[in-house]
Parts: sequence; C-alpha cells; structure tokens
Amino acid sequence: MIIYTKLVLPIVEVKKNNSPTETGKIELVDKLKKLLNQPFEVVVQEAGVRPTVKDRRPLIGKYPKKDQAWLLNGFGSHGIMIGPWASLALFNKIEHNLPILSEMDIERYERLYPN
Repeated sequence: MIIYTKLVLPIVEVKKNNSPTETGKIELVDKLKKLLNQPFEVVVQEAGVRPTVKDRRPLIGKYPKKDQAWLLNGFGSHGIMIGPWASLALFNKIEHNLPILSEMDIERYERLYPN
C-alpha cells in the first residue's frame, strides 16, 4: 500500500534564490528516518520563505490607506500555533471593532507608512 501525504518540514538550508539544497534534504531525511517506522520516498523537494517582521511579531490589522484590505501575516515559524487565535482577533476587530493586542497590531509601524 502506498500512502501519499505532504509533509512540511523546517528549512535547514536554502540557497539565496530560495531553492532547496541537497545538504538540507539529507539532514531532513535523516531526521525523518528516526521518526518514522516505515520506508518512505521523497518525491519532490521545495523551499520557501517564512514571512516575519523585524520585531518577530505578527502583523494584524487594517492595511494602511486601504479601506477594505486587512492583513494577517508575519507569523514566521509560529503560524501553526498562533494563526487560529490571530485570525479570531482579526475577525473580532473587523466585525466588533475589538482592539488587537498592541504587540501584534500593524499600527505599531504607522510611523513607517508612506505619506
């Protein structure tokens, strides 16, 4: 029996053009062998960028100078943990005008918005 699944593993080494490397693949495969108790085959290898911000906190809120655009981004490696909570915070801001935590509110960067 063959089971196909997409497994997302942390990026170990990525070239400057965001393409995966053989070194990174070998490291991840070695770690996966210790985790799984059955044979597997790597069919495709991809690499990507995790969106993050200088202060390492997400950006949540109304997009600057755009009335109907909202932003929920910048989670880096923590998106799976705080994404559901952050999306609820954004929903509550849009629907009920409840405040977003200042540490995550995009307005903390208001001084950097273009005029």
